[in-house]
Amino acid sequence: YLDWETPATWHSGKRFDMLLFLEEVLKIGAILLASSFKILFGVSLSLMSGYNFIETVLICSAGGISGVFVFSFFSEWLIKIWFRFFPVNEKKREKIFTKRNRTIVNVRSKFGLSGIALIAPNLTIPVGIFVMTRYFRNRKKVIIYASASVVFWTVVTASVRLIFPRFFELWNTYL
Repeated sequence: YLDWETPATWHSGKRFDMLLFLEEVLKIGAILLASSFKILFGVSLSLMSGYNFIETVLICSAGGISGVFVFSFFSEWLIKIWFRFFPVNEKKREKIFTKRNRTIVNVRSKFGLSGIALIAPNLTIPVGIFVMTRYFRNRKKVIIYASASVVFWTVVTASVRLIFPRFFELWNTYL
């Protein structure tokens, strides 16, 4: 039986305060949620909360990778719904090469999945995953490449954030 006012004592003799535990859980949950959308937000929030480099990389990578999983399945579902309501008739449709179509084809052919995965987390994780699942059908590869990219950018962002702390002081005032 745990009482909210009285801290419990574990068998090791250490005190367990339920409110401090809930505060930590909520902090980590907020960092995970922020990282699942945008890595920069999660890293900033984690370092401002007092976590060190390793903890920041682990928490933000876990949040980003969970965002990759959630949004890869959600994006695929969204694409299916879109084509259900707006079917594409290949016989009627003529190939129209607009500037946008040429740009998409050039980026896809020049950089491929790895190039788009490297750029994607800098936009936002949902937008990057949507683009990757839209133009590359192998979901397993999309998840692997996007997860590796999330870990890479988490390490880079946390490193830059710790090396140049004065650069981010303005960012912290608005976050």
